Amino acid sequence: MASDSSSTLIKLTPSSTLTFQLERGAQPKTVLKVANITASKILFKVKTTQPTWYYVRPNQQILAPGQVEDVAILMVETECNRYLEQVAQHTEEKLDKHRFLVQSRVIEDSDYNRIISLPTSQRSDEFSKLWDGPKDDRKSVKLKVEFTYPDSPGPFSDPGSASTARRAPSTVSENVENVRSRLSAGAAENTTTTPGRSTVSDEGNAHSGSANPDAIFGELQGLRKKYDAVVEYTVHLTAERDAIVSQLETAQRELTKEKNRKKGDTGAAAAGSGKSDKAADKKVVDKGFSLFVVLIAALICFLFGKYMS
Repeated sequence: MASDSSSTLIKLTPSSTLTFQLERGAQPKTVLKVANITASKILFKVKTTQPTWYYVRPNQQILAPGQVEDVAILMVETECNRYLEQVAQHTEEKLDKHRFLVQSRVIEDSDYNRIISLPTSQRSDEFSKLWDGPKDDRKSVKLKVEFTYPDSPGPFSDPGSASTARRAPSTVSENVENVRSRLSAGAAENTTTTPGRSTVSDEGNAHSGSANPDAIFGELQGLRKKYDAVVEYTVHLTAERDAIVSQLETAQRELTKEKNRKKGDTGAAAAGSGKSDKAADKKVVDKGFSLFVVLIAALICFLFGKYMS
């Protein structure tokens, strides 16, 4: 649902819902049009609550007054296949966690002119600097996500429909039930024959036979194994990264201990030097005291001898 506070900066098409037509082995795509309806230069960016599901290009851009930018949003193929597998197994997740957020703010003409003169590959840092400013002037629009399914022959088809696509129901439960009914209908059609004649040609039977529920389940299981392998490899990389970080922390601690030990040795050496200086001074004093005693003794002897004479 669009936010009223942002309607003064941008206009979105579609305004509230992004629709993706799911098809196994494909990368579903939708286009979001962002239009600057102000007399000022603006900056916008597109974010999602499911970054592992979608690619957004461009995810941020600057717009002159009246300018319109087409933002391509692509669904990751593996996630599309996984969701269709979940529907077939009655374990699909809810779409209420899939949301997009479009933020926008007005920028100065000087910022616009500086950024527009840069190559596209060098604009990211400039965008980040502009977003680091106050958040009070940001406007936001929230969009929800909706899935539709193709009606071409296949496990999720509706052979009796003349349209090329069927819009997803307004609720997830209706959506799931319709997909399941189409799956059952497709399986029943593949196994139905009339006396003395097949319902489809031999070539058609070969194609339909490959789309029976067992074959579909096997294909989906294969895709799931590939997905699990990717996840396992990702976990392995994460573990290696953690091990490297732990080694770096250990090396840092050892380095700190070595630095502290060297500082301690330097302090001990300085303390030892001070003690040596004090001992030397004491020796000098001792030597001076012994010479003084000798002189006094000599003087006493001289006076005593003179007195006796």
